[in-house]
Amino acid sequence: MDEYRIEDHPDLRDAGWAREAVRRAEREARVRRLRSLPRRPPRRFWVGLAIAVAAVLLAWAVIASESGTPAGPSARPFDPDEPFAGTSAAAWADGVAGVVAPEAVRVGAYSAEQV
Repeated sequence: MDEYRIEDHPDLRDAGWAREAVRRAEREARVRRLRSLPRRPPRRFWVGLAIAVAAVLLAWAVIASESGTPAGPSARPFDPDEPFAGTSAAAWADGVAGVVAPEAVRVGAYSAEQV
């Protein structure tokens, strides 16, 4: 019986087959390497996390509103007789007294009396 050597196999002598075999081996190695990397969480994880965060925020808002804490920036309820109470506008004068024209000064060719 003739001794058989692997180097004499006809497929190994075919350049096209050898190129395809190398490509296939590289592709399989790449797939193996990618599969060994840590995977990111699936989309359903992020959707679930977003729903959980929204539920916590909603629960916090409901609890805060039921505990009597104010929803707005001021702690007092709205008083229609004093709508600006607690704001910087509360110190302003009401009505016509609140409109103050500046003192007239000379502007260009016009005197203060003309202005």
